[in-house]
Order: sequence, then C-alpha cells, then structure tokens
Amino acid sequence: MFYGYGIGYSAGYNLPDSQYKRLEILKLWNIPINNHVKICTDFEIDGVVIKVNSILNQKKIGCVTKTPKWAIAYKFPASEAITQIINVNFTIGRTGIVTPIAQVKPN
Repeated sequence: MFYGYGIGYSAGYNLPDSQYKRLEILKLWNIPINNHVKICTDFEIDGVVIKVNSILNQKKIGCVTKTPKWAIAYKFPASEAITQIINVNFTIGRTGIVTPIAQVKPN
C-alpha cells in the first residue's frame, strides 16, 4: 500500500506552509494518505516521529543524503510486566524456521 507523506518539488502551485495542510491537499488530489494522520494531543503509542511543521523551516534545516534533519523518530522505553505462560504453540514458516507463539494470562 502506498501512502503519500509530503510534497517535494512543485512548480506553479501556491502550497501551504505546513506539513499537515499539504497532506490535506494530497488527499484532495486523491493521493492516499494514512488515515491516522492527525494533529492531536493524547493517545497511547510506543513512539513518535517528531517533525518540524513549517515547510520554510524544513528547507532551512535541510537533509543529509536521504534523511531529513527536520524529523526524528523517538521510541519510548518498553514497559515490562510479569505474566504467566498458559501454553506455547509452534508454527513452521515456509523456510522451515520454527516460531514459538506463547499464550499468556493477562495481568
């Protein structure tokens, strides 16, 4: 599945100066964007991608090779808990690798 995530070079268009508004334009052009893209304040996640919203500032900050310096991925520390394993099932993949799948009792 393809999702558009931004607009790079454009000539002849007066584009908005924010990442979010540009995603809205992609949607208007029938280019699929992730349906979970929202400006929001609170929900449970395991990490974030922090981006500079201003396109002008994105251009000033720039990129290195293929990576933008104006965006960074941050993963939160994993939470740990003790639980009880009820059963373990084993599956064999197409390449013969055995994968254990545990059934656990929720806390």
